[in-house]
Order: sequence, then C-alpha cells, then structure tokens
Amino acid sequence: MVRVVLMVASLVVLSGSSCAEKYPEVVRVCASSELGRGCGTGFFVSEDGYIVTAEHVVSYGEEDGMIYVIHSHYPHLKIAAEVMFTDATSDVAIIKISGRGHRSIPICEGSTIGDKIISIGLFDTGLEVAQGHVIDFVGYYVQTTTVIRQGFSGGPMLDVENACVMGVNSRFHPIKKYALGVRLEAIQWAMDQIVHRFPG
Repeated sequence: MVRVVLMVASLVVLSGSSCAEKYPEVVRVCASSELGRGCGTGFFVSEDGYIVTAEHVVSYGEEDGMIYVIHSHYPHLKIAAEVMFTDATSDVAIIKISGRGHRSIPICEGSTIGDKIISIGLFDTGLEVAQGHVIDFVGYYVQTTTVIRQGFSGGPMLDVENACVMGVNSRFHPIKKYALGVRLEAIQWAMDQIVHRFPG
C-alpha cells in the first residue's frame, strides 16, 4: 500500500490507495466539449448513483458534450454520467451514473457559524483535504476559512463533528481569503427537485 501525506498550512494531500480507503464516496467529475474541458470533484448522495457537484464543473458538457466520473477504486476508468439537474444561480448540479451499492455521504440537518469543517477535492495526484470553519452565510452560499484551489469545486464540505455534508465547494476569493460553498439549503432543494422529477 502506498501512502503519501504532505502537510501545507491547513491542507492535507493524500495519494495512492489512501483515497479509496478514506473517502470512497468522493469522485472526480470531468466535462468536455468543443468549448473546452474541465474537472472538479463530486460525491455520492445515494446508493443508486446520484452525485452532487458544482454546476460550473459540468457546464462544458451539458450540451453536445461528455460528462464522466473517475472513481478512486478505478482510476483509469471513465464512467459516463448523465446530468439530472443544474442551477447556475446556486452553482449546484446533480449527475447520475449507473449501478447500485455506491457508498454515499449523509447530508447535515443544519450548520452554524463557527462549525469546524473540511473541504475535499479529488485530483489526478490524489485527494486533498482543507481544514477551516464557517464564518458567514450569504444568499445561496456559505463562507469558510478553508483554502481551496481549482479542482476542489463540487467536492463536499464536511461538518467535522457530525461527519455529514454541510456545503459544496464552489470557489475561493484570493483577496479576501475565504472560500464560498453552496449552502446546505440549496443542496437539499436540488435533491428535492430530483425526487419530484423522477419519483420512485
């Protein structure tokens, strides 16, 4: 088993088989078309293949493009994904892959200012975890002290104490030094749309 851990400020980088062992619910999400290609992160919210990510991660592939998922258990396999829901205003998207038995992350019932969190991103080089806490809620978004970079987008923000998702990584403000995540209520709303559109 290969395990490499690198500490940089509040960032932990995991590579090798540790990705699959620690966070098998987290996947790499990529989209490509004639307009370009981009990758981010996503995470399972159901055992039947529903994955939450950021809308801007899948935007390249929404029309006449391709969206695929790379699971840490199968790093060389591109798994085709279907877009089930997107909302550019809140920057949330739900995609789906086939199969059942996928391990998922529970959604929190709530979050408050001061909660300790970790933001997770999955890259070709491994899984990265940024540590921080909640500092504010603004519109559709939650502001945190985590330092994230491109590729974290769409990954889960986890409540450390309760081990549940309280937000989705969206973007980092380099001047004000805070990260924005899609807040819990927007995730729940998006998942409700799936239930209404695809009952049963």
